[in-house]
Amino acid sequence: MIVEATAPCSIELAGGTGEGAVRLAIAIDRRASCRLETGHEAVAVHAKDQLRRFEGRSLAALGPAADADRAVRVLRAAGMETGFRAETQARVPSDTGLAVGLAVSVAVAAAAEAAGANEHRPAAIGALAAGVEAALGDAPSSADVGAALLGGVHVSGADASAGPCRLLAVDPARIEECLLLVDVGPPANAVGPGFEGPKVRETVAALEAGRYGDVAGILGMGTPGSPDPRVARIRAVVGTLTAAVWACRTGRLVAVWAAPGTRSAGPREAVEGALRDAGLRPFPARVDVRGLEVE
Repeated sequence: MIVEATAPCSIELAGGTGEGAVRLAIAIDRRASCRLETGHEAVAVHAKDQLRRFEGRSLAALGPAADADRAVRVLRAAGMETGFRAETQARVPSDTGLAVGLAVSVAVAAAAEAAGANEHRPAAIGALAAGVEAALGDAPSSADVGAALLGGVHVSGADASAGPCRLLAVDPARIEECLLLVDVGPPANAVGPGFEGPKVRETVAALEAGRYGDVAGILGMGTPGSPDPRVARIRAVVGTLTAAVWACRTGRLVAVWAAPGTRSAGPREAVEGALRDAGLRPFPARVDVRGLEVE
């Protein structure tokens, strides 16, 4: 049996940390994949992005170096031991801050479940992947997990009655009109506190009401005094233009939200021009609405 599974990466608009924190995640069209082939006598796990390959009679025989490998951990947690080959690959570098690791874990978990002839269980796949990510020191929010499983835009912590997270009824095309990504170079160690929960709640309300142009004004320029030099650099370029700026986790990408003009150039066009004049290369973020796919 050959199973191929893919899951989207995501941009997170952090609303704080800790229990009950409000988090919003947007799935984007950069995907991670896992190809799992059963019917072999031994085991081979190949992480193409990291140029790592482990081979042995079983997962237990791969040695201590394999214990830190994401795919190995997921496969072990899924109860697989021997008789397969697994290959993982992502369409985006792991240091971008786009939850690449979670997308890989979800894809591997889904492939393992399908190879085990189990019915498709998104909740179980998400829980397994989240557990592995937490063990690796990068615990995802339920919004991140929801984006990887279902695509679209998810929020967690905003409404306890809605469960761990909920999918927002938004227009992906309108989000794509407003959202830019900027590569600012190697990841920084300092991470700003992000946006506070009330601002994220207001943002969710604006998105659900179709007020996409209001988001930049709601968020403003983020939390004042953020120690994150990545965000500070983009703020200095954007200046007084109407835009919201935040870092994509601890990675090298910074997200910018600026609404386009209706009949003439608006904040989006002005921001994009300012970034290019500063020698930066902004590129649009396309929303992934497919979510996890298994073939």
